[in-house]
Amino acid sequence: MKTQATPQPVSRTICYKLECIGDFLASYVSSISSSRYCYLELFSRPGDLRCRDTGAMIHSSTSRVLGLKPAFGQYILVARDHSSRACVVPGSNTLVVANNLIYNKTLQHIVDAIPRSHSIFALIDAPGYRDFRWSTIKKLTGYGTDWQGYRMDMLLVLPVGTALYNNLARPECTGSITRFFGSGAWKDFLNEMEAGALPANVISDKLVAFYTANLKKLGYHFVEHFRPAKFSGSPGYYVVWASDRDSRLKLIKYIWNKTRFIPGEFFHSQP
Repeated sequence: MKTQATPQPVSRTICYKLECIGDFLASYVSSISSSRYCYLELFSRPGDLRCRDTGAMIHSSTSRVLGLKPAFGQYILVARDHSSRACVVPGSNTLVVANNLIYNKTLQHIVDAIPRSHSIFALIDAPGYRDFRWSTIKKLTGYGTDWQGYRMDMLLVLPVGTALYNNLARPECTGSITRFFGSGAWKDFLNEMEAGALPANVISDKLVAFYTANLKKLGYHFVEHFRPAKFSGSPGYYVVWASDRDSRLKLIKYIWNKTRFIPGEFFHSQP
C-alpha cells in the first residue's frame, strides 16, 4: 500500500466505524477457508485517513483487509474514483475497478473475474445514500452465487440516519431516495413522519426494517441489522449482515458495543 500524500480528514465517528470494521474483518477471515474466498469491497478507499479530532492516522477498510493474515484468495476493490488506483500495489490476486456500478457491464466484469470455486464476502460501506442504489444490490447478489448456490456473505454499513431523515421531505431528493430503496414505498414513512412528527431514530428504524425486509425477499437465510449503541439519538448508519450460511449478529453486537480507544485518544468518550 502507498500512503496518500494528503490523507482525507474524517470525523471521529468514521474513525470508530473503521476500527469496528477492522475487528469484524479479522474475525471473519479467521473463521473461513480464506484462500477459497473472494473479498469484494464496493466504494473502496485505499490508503490512510486522518482523524479530524485527534490528528491520528487511521487505516481505511481497504488497507486493513489487505494486511490481514490469513489472506483472502482474491481481492476485488471497486474504487470510488480513478485516483484510488494509485494507492493499491498491483498483485496477481487483486483487481481494482473504477467504473460506475450502475452499469451492468461493470457488475458483469466483477462477477466474471471471480472463479466459480470461490465464495464471496462483500463489504459495502457507501459514503451516502445518493451513491448507492438498490438495483446494485439486487443485481450483484443475483450474479454473485458460488458453486454451492450460496449468495455472497455481505456486511453492509447502511447510511440511514439523520441525513436521510432530514432529506425525506425535500422534493429534490425524491429521486435519489427512491433509487436507494428501489421503489417509492418509502413515502409511506414520510407520511407517517409528517402526520405524527416522529423522531429521527424511530423513522430510521422503520426505514432499515423496510430495507432488510427487501433483502430477505432476495432469498437470504440470515438478514440481521443492528443500530450501534455508541450513538445518542439517530445513528449515522446501521450495520446489516446478510448470509445464506450463518448468523453474525452476536459478533457484530460485541464489536460495535465494545469500549475502545481510537488512536490518538487518552480517554474514551462517546462518539
